[in-house]
This record gives sequence, structure tokens and C-alpha cells, in this order.
Amino acid sequence: MNSPITRQQLQNIKKYVEEDILQHNIERIVTATKERIIAHAFIPRREDQGGISRTTLKIDLSQFRIDFSYKYFEPPTSGNHPLFEMNRNLWKTHMHVIIDKLIDLFPGVSFQTDPLRTYILIDWS
Repeated sequence: MNSPITRQQLQNIKKYVEEDILQHNIERIVTATKERIIAHAFIPRREDQGGISRTTLKIDLSQFRIDFSYKYFEPPTSGNHPLFEMNRNLWKTHMHVIIDKLIDLFPGVSFQTDPLRTYILIDWS
């Protein structure tokens, strides 16, 4: 959350904390994906490691788990914590945001997902 924090934000703090966590995780996924693309373009991987060719990369999205650590409190450890209500499949509900950020980072590169959103296929051929 950015300062100053208003009275209204404090009254609706759950919404603002969840949004902050959501943005943190979207950036984390985008950064990790960016690093994988660059590494693959530099050093091609075998198909069993997610690499199809030197100019194509398939990334399994199930590896991305939402990070609930937050700067103001310890991560939740039990189901009684309000953050357990957050969607844990972030890449499925916010894939359009993630893809848009990747397109901004890699203009001209093709990003496709399967219908179930289990992977991203990245092609820069």
C-alpha cells in the first residue's frame, strides 16, 4: 500500500492488502517468466525441461504458487486466516494481466495459453 493511507483504506484494509499481495505475485510471475525466456534464448533447454526449440518455450504454470508473505505480518499458517480466502490460482484468474505485461516486455513475441491455462507457450521464431 502506498502512503498516505486514508481512513477509507483502513476501514476496507482486507481489500487493499489482498490487492497489494495480488500485484506482488503478478510481478513475481512476470519476472520469473522473463528470466526463463532470457535464459532459454541464451541456453536452449531439452524438451523435457520445457524447451521445444531454440525459439520456443513452454512454461508450466502450476509451478507458480501465490506468495502470501506480506510486509506487515507473518504468512498465514492455518485456514482461519483471512488470506486463505484469496484465489490460489492467480495465473488462471489474472492471466490477461500477466500476458499483457509480458507482451510489453517482449514486443513481437507470441504468448499463447491452453484452454485450461496450465501452460504458456512462448514463440519468438
